[in-house]
Amino acid sequence: MVSLFGLNGLLCVTLTGIKAQTPTQRLANQKYAKREEKKHGKPESLAGKKNAEKPPISKGWIYVFAFMIAGGLLLEILNLILGR
Repeated sequence: MVSLFGLNGLLCVTLTGIKAQTPTQRLANQKYAKREEKKHGKPESLAGKKNAEKPPISKGWIYVFAFMIAGGLLLEILNLILGR
């Protein structure tokens, strides 16, 4: 059986047999609601949303490429010095 009800102006669909909230879930939801309530009406920059851009490539790959370039350069210099 499916039941429909409104929650904060949203239409929610529930199926019978879904467990109720546990007390720890309820407390976590209340904390989240309080935190979100503080953000209402404020610009995103003041609301605490961080706008950190991720680089297009991870640091690990940057280190691998730097090692390859620096290692190749080192080998070329050794080749010039030793004259092989």
